[in-house]
Amino acid sequence: MKILDVCCGSRMFWYDKEEPHTTYMDIRKAVYTAMDRGTERGGRIMLHKYNLKKPVEAEQFDGSEEMMDRYPISIGADEFGTWYKILTVEGLHLLYEGDWIVSDNDDYLVIEESLFRRTYERCN
Repeated sequence: MKILDVCCGSRMFWYDKEEPHTTYMDIRKAVYTAMDRGTERGGRIMLHKYNLKKPVEAEQFDGSEEMMDRYPISIGADEFGTWYKILTVEGLHLLYEGDWIVSDNDDYLVIEESLFRRTYERCN
């Protein structure tokens, strides 16, 4: 059985990003394989590879006041401790110290540290 994670790697559902039974729908990978259903030949679907078109800006979240002022981040506390939430293109996301905030204009995505390191390479 395969599980499709349509939440782009959100920690809300899966903690083990190496789980072999899960397919993550993360659009930020460097190379993609996609099926083009319009080019069937001999009953087979043609596969193509795609690269990202542009670099992104990213900053690692450290919980500082400066970052809290720069991004739409809210802070709270409960019986489990302090938590942070950020308003992203997908709605409110939990944000942990060490996560990366990826910026595209005024749209933000949250990517956990290990996934960010596997997916992105610094270009400047």
